[in-house]
Amino acid sequence: MRNHRLLFFLCGVMICFVMLSLSACKSSIRPGDKMSNSEMEQLVKELNKNCPINYKLLSATSYACEGKDIVIEYVMDEDKIVYSNLTDSALYNIWRLCCLDEVSPTDKDIFKSIVASGYGLKCNFKGSMSQKKMTLDVSNEKLKNNKPITQEEIIATLVAIDRNGLPKDVDRVTKIVDFKAEKENLIYVYEIDETSFDISQIESNGQYKENGMTVIGNELRYNTLTGVLYRQVALSGRGICHRYIGKSSGKVVDVQFSNAELRQIADQAGL
Repeated sequence: MRNHRLLFFLCGVMICFVMLSLSACKSSIRPGDKMSNSEMEQLVKELNKNCPINYKLLSATSYACEGKDIVIEYVMDEDKIVYSNLTDSALYNIWRLCCLDEVSPTDKDIFKSIVASGYGLKCNFKGSMSQKKMTLDVSNEKLKNNKPITQEEIIATLVAIDRNGLPKDVDRVTKIVDFKAEKENLIYVYEIDETSFDISQIESNGQYKENGMTVIGNELRYNTLTGVLYRQVALSGRGICHRYIGKSSGKVVDVQFSNAELRQIADQAGL
């Protein structure tokens, strides 16, 4: 399952991170009002003093003003997200997801100040372990027109990120070959090498269900990108299905986690 700890959570482009950080210096700004260039520069200096600032999947390490852009440097936590698999569109949607997930009414007012002041954002990313670098340039116009990401967009984005790493070996007899969201379920598809394992054992072994429930709970509790996906899947009314297919026989065995079970696991994880 660790190949699905990608990531995360996931909406108004990195503004969320500006929003949250601004909480420390709200006394020096007028939420919702236009700010002068000097006020914005002072605000960014205060933000920079608070770095590094930790978030679900990444940390902000510095803030700076460059003309009419706020430049933010981020380090992606590669223990939680497979950063090397991210496309520009996936990164953008994760950004929007995080904003929708975290933004408070006051932070929305601060966002209005950034937009009203004519500023855009330039967000530079690098991995905590890899050397890959990515940049999101978000103009003031794009910020003005930003709309909340929908639940289905969130699910589709996070599923697409997971699928980028497939197929992948789970153990010596199990390989995950597909991952998809359907109307009723989020489905993991596994191929079983039947030369050294009888797939019928899965039907009679309740440990597969117990282990699956533990993994789902941990993903939710530690707020990984997969945990963010599971939370959205639960809210969408779907369940999760682990579908095992015998490579030789074609026999199919499903281990099903209903929506009610997902919600119960989420409750136990304190969500």
